[in-house]
Amino acid sequence: YLKFNFMLEKRDFAKIMIPIGELSDANIIHQKLVKESEDLKLRIEKNKNLLENSSFLEKAPKEIIDSVKASLKSDELKLSNVLKMI
Repeated sequence: YLKFNFMLEKRDFAKIMIPIGELSDANIIHQKLVKESEDLKLRIEKNKNLLENSSFLEKAPKEIIDSVKASLKSDELKLSNVLKMI
């Protein structure tokens, strides 16, 4: 069972218990995929910003730049796959 507490009035609380089996597995999976896509989009944006930053490109070791590029490519592929499942 999942337990939820919510406020009815200023100091009155109610509890509701829902059997886990009654929750939609598809809905839970969808929510996780949406969260994963949001996380990937943030990481992609961060890595793109790094690679567009001339100061970063001038100062960072080649290994770090290559690592960011690989991470960006991997995250873009993961995002593509996640979006197909949503």
